[in-house]
Amino acid sequence: MIVKRTAAKSIKAGEAVWFGCDVGKMFHRDLGVMNMDLYDYELLFDTKFSMDKKTKLEYGDSVMTHAMLITAVDLKGGQSLKWRIENSWMSQKLQIHLQSNHLYQNQGSMIYFED
Repeated sequence: MIVKRTAAKSIKAGEAVWFGCDVGKMFHRDLGVMNMDLYDYELLFDTKFSMDKKTKLEYGDSVMTHAMLITAVDLKGGQSLKWRIENSWMSQKLQIHLQSNHLYQNQGSMIYFED
């Protein structure tokens, strides 16, 4: 993937990679849980939400609400194995969370993400 290769190249050159994401809808700050199935808005409003990511961005349904830094990558044979994400919110609770076969672990203000 071009984005991963470019991010790894930047990190190896000593430049962290900044990125933003939309965490407003599926994040419970007090519990420290983020999960795309956290709230069932379709059940609550008895409707289907069918917009794709591009359309959500065009209409303002999805906006960047949090920024983080990718500060390290573990490479083997040119392939990324895991990434270190610096996240200012990590002083609060965050549970180890499995989603889409990826493991997220927190240690202080860092998240380690297995690729």
